[in-house]
Amino acid sequence: KKACLDYPVKAGLILMMDRRFNAKMNRIIAEKAAFFKNDGVIGVDLGGPLRNDFKINEVAPAFRIARKEGLKLTFHTGEVTDTEEMWEVMDKIAPERIGHGVKAVEDTKLLKHLSKEKTVLEICPTSNIKTSVFRNWNSFKTLFRKLDEAKILYTINSDGPVFLKTNVMEEFKKLLKHNIIKKKDIVKLTEIAREATFVKV
Repeated sequence: KKACLDYPVKAGLILMMDRRFNAKMNRIIAEKAAFFKNDGVIGVDLGGPLRNDFKINEVAPAFRIARKEGLKLTFHTGEVTDTEEMWEVMDKIAPERIGHGVKAVEDTKLLKHLSKEKTVLEICPTSNIKTSVFRNWNSFKTLFRKLDEAKILYTINSDGPVFLKTNVMEEFKKLLKHNIIKKKDIVKLTEIAREATFVKV
């Protein structure tokens, strides 16, 4: 709130649920998000390390609470998890955005579905390199080509800027340096990000 009062910016918070939490703990986070929806909270997400016994059905009610209260939804999937989980997320959560989602290129039907629903993928290049989802930067050339061919909306993101020591500007610089995108692509990707923001503008 202070930043929005002191500077000509609009901002909001997305509360993060976690795969390691039980259903009750995640529901509490969704309820807190709903309670503070008029005080800067704009959406909910789910992330965290993989848990072998994690089930989408555990968190679906929490996401329904958030959606009923008018909050936006995003969900970390399709990075180290497979397309089967992405399908389940789309079916049971139907988020506006998906954190990562890069595994979608392995499933043509899923790409068509994401395109039809206009679901935005939040691509995090440095994060994907650090987690060995991709071996090198050239892999993103193939990824972006497949996403563009399928008419998938995607943005460039920093994921965890504190841990990864990066930000969106640095991500663009790295993609330019490795000849993966051109300067005109930054304009397009930034426009998609503006359209996909959960902040009311």
